Amino acid sequence: MLALVLAGASPAMAVEPPRHMCPTAASHELAKRNAQRFDATYVGRLAGFGGGCAVLVMTLLYWRRRRTNRRTLAMVAIVLGCISACGAEPSSAAPAGSGSGSARPAAGDGWAASDALKASLAKEVPDDLRALWTARTTRVTRQDAPYLAKAELYRGERTMRPGEATVHHPSSWLVARVPGHKLRILATREDWAWLRGADKLLLDTSARRLSYVRTIIAALGHTERRYAWIVDRAEDLGFFKKGSDADLARARVLETKYRPVIKSLTLSGDRAPFTGALYVNGRHHKIMRVDVRLHADGEITFIDTVLEENAPIGAVSP
Repeated sequence: MLALVLAGASPAMAVEPPRHMCPTAASHELAKRNAQRFDATYVGRLAGFGGGCAVLVMTLLYWRRRRTNRRTLAMVAIVLGCISACGAEPSSAAPAGSGSGSARPAAGDGWAASDALKASLAKEVPDDLRALWTARTTRVTRQDAPYLAKAELYRGERTMRPGEATVHHPSSWLVARVPGHKLRILATREDWAWLRGADKLLLDTSARRLSYVRTIIAALGHTERRYAWIVDRAEDLGFFKKGSDADLARARVLETKYRPVIKSLTLSGDRAPFTGALYVNGRHHKIMRVDVRLHADGEITFIDTVLEENAPIGAVSP
């Protein structure tokens, strides 16, 4: 039972996330989408309020000046009524216990399902994880983990939620849920060794082995602050699209250079140890290759090789 990715702490929380946890590309994208939804909701409300006031003013003018063109007033009222409707708050029901001061989440945004999932696992949350788990800005989803026999994998994000305090810097964790154990954050290699001992790994197929390796490499890359995210093609590095002429020129050169080089991870061999290489967006603007070796017991050894320093690619702040 594996992982939960939770993101950055709000000022009101008593427990701050460990500083060695860092944001993921998915965290940033999720926060961006939620921020856009948040902004659109309140801009819409403002437009709706303005439209309603305008309709009221035009109605009063009509009754005071009968000579006002009725057809014009009707058209204005229809247009402003449409604006007001667009400014309405999403109609999806608020989750139980959300509190009278919380805005309802937009339909299909996953918050209701997340709240239900967190509530169902509440008894398995240890004290040191409870503040993060119960935070209103923590979204939790179950992840596919075909390489686990009994354990389960969860991902969580602490990020923008309409009606809640802003979370400024989403961060990520993996948390294991194993029958008979409390939820446990997988922040170190020792935590992963514990998981291998607490549950049986299913590594009998290529698909399961690839999923397992990618999960561990991505998780430890984040928590050990070695790189930002795994890339399966050169474009995933996030080459600069704006900047100085020199940066843009180098970005084009490097993208052309690595387009035929960077591929999705494959593992060679029919029996352990299985070996392969994957590519990552390294911290501090590095392009890196990670050579991995998967052993029969599920232990993974890996070696980082820096291919480019100070590359014009996207970066995540420490």
